[in-house]
Amino acid sequence: MAVILSAADSLTRRLPKVLTPKAHAATDYLTAGLFFAASALFWRNHKRAALGAAACGGLKLVSSALTDYDRDGSNLINLSLHSKADFGVAALSAAMPPLLGFTEPGPRRFFVAQAVAITALANLTDFKRASSPRRASVERRRQRA
Repeated sequence: MAVILSAADSLTRRLPKVLTPKAHAATDYLTAGLFFAASALFWRNHKRAALGAAACGGLKLVSSALTDYDRDGSNLINLSLHSKADFGVAALSAAMPPLLGFTEPGPRRFFVAQAVAITALANLTDFKRASSPRRASVERRRQRA
């Protein structure tokens, strides 16, 4: 499990940063939704996996809702901290099966796949890119001054 996550990290870290912060925000909410959907699907047969998916989904949703994707200072978490939190959520997702003690292959694969996806999306996001043309011009003026 750790090998897969490390491989995904090292492979995607070297690729070009193609996602904007806004696109990353959309993928964050999609990831949280997938965790919640999995929680509902796992509930009947895998209660521990369902609770783990709900916990990861809640963590992802809260961190996304509090992140300042526009860089206008309106939210509590800046993009630098959010990128670090993404790796923490990915690690938590990968660690859920042994932490909660479920060994069924279906839920285990889901949590590892989510961890790989979160890691890849974080590595492919250009967190330093300006979110809008107006914001880019403001940043250029600050650099000249």
